[in-house]
Amino acid sequence: WLIAATAHPAKFETVVEPLIGGAVEPPPALAELLARPSQAEALAADPQALRQVLLRR
Repeated sequence: WLIAATAHPAKFETVVEPLIGGAVEPPPALAELLARPSQAEALAADPQALRQVLLRR
């Protein structure tokens, strides 16, 4: 999966929480994604590299 979302405060909890003095609850859909195991793949800084990865999935 690929997370492409607007700037919800839950995506930046390490910055936002100290500023507001409390926890930021992620929306249910984001919480579900964050609970899954993560995987990463190194890509070249090239739009074609991203395109190739997206097309093969």
